[in-house]
Amino acid sequence: MKQIFFISILIVFCSCSGEKLDKQALIDKYYSLKFQELQEEREALCKERILGLAQTEIDSLIDTWVNAELIDTILFPPKPLKPGKPDHILDKFQKFRVDSILGSDSLYRN
Repeated sequence: MKQIFFISILIVFCSCSGEKLDKQALIDKYYSLKFQELQEEREALCKERILGLAQTEIDSLIDTWVNAELIDTILFPPKPLKPGKPDHILDKFQKFRVDSILGSDSLYRN
């Protein structure tokens, strides 16, 4: 679209003036326009990329600050010590006989 506009302006200037146009001046003007368009496009892309990186960095900082503030401030007591093992009790009691538990009238007699 821009090229058609530029060509139509070139034709209008060529047809209206009786003198010849300087080709090098037209080339320089076209080159400077293209260079300016490319520079603006690259600048916009660069700004977009920088804003994306900045937003990521800011989000990371905010997340760090929020997590630092949300750390639980309740002080719990220290974990109690593990109690010592009890004495070995197997040798301290007499073994029970099955007959004494079931009684003399048990159904399980041999």
